[in-house]
Amino acid sequence: MELIGGIFLCLIGVFGAVGVARGYGRELGVTIVLLFTLAITELFEERFPQQLNQFLAWSGIPVMSQTSAKTMIFCGLLILMVFIAYQSEFLAFGVRGKSTTYSLGAGLLNGYLCAGSLWYYLARAGWPGLNLDTRSAGEFYRLTIKLLPPHVFRWEYLLVLAVFLLIMRVVK
Repeated sequence: MELIGGIFLCLIGVFGAVGVARGYGRELGVTIVLLFTLAITELFEERFPQQLNQFLAWSGIPVMSQTSAKTMIFCGLLILMVFIAYQSEFLAFGVRGKSTTYSLGAGLLNGYLCAGSLWYYLARAGWPGLNLDTRSAGEFYRLTIKLLPPHVFRWEYLLVLAVFLLIMRVVK
């Protein structure tokens, strides 16, 4: 299980390196997209669980694997939105200069939001397809699970943060 933690820490580190290369102005645009995406997935999870389960049942997914199906939908949506956000410059902040510290921080934040959310959803579904036993997980795994974005932030807070960043983007 410690390998899983190491993999996700490496992913967060890669996001940090990308943040330094791209600059914090661009990274904050990605942060807005990540916050909105997480807010939407958490909103659907909390407010519309019946409709989501009905949709999954209608689609022919067996009841036993609905949690895995939700996980794949949420993870797929998150990955798609991250891909789109990194490919576009639509929400990039128009900042002058380049601060390595701010850029690294924004990249690590995006890594925490993206990789941490993927870890949360996959762990909640029991790591579908990986056949992992989390009962024998180490202290690092158990502590980290409690600190992952969907576990820490409710959708309302994510939405407020996203709107705040969007306003800051517009105000300049």
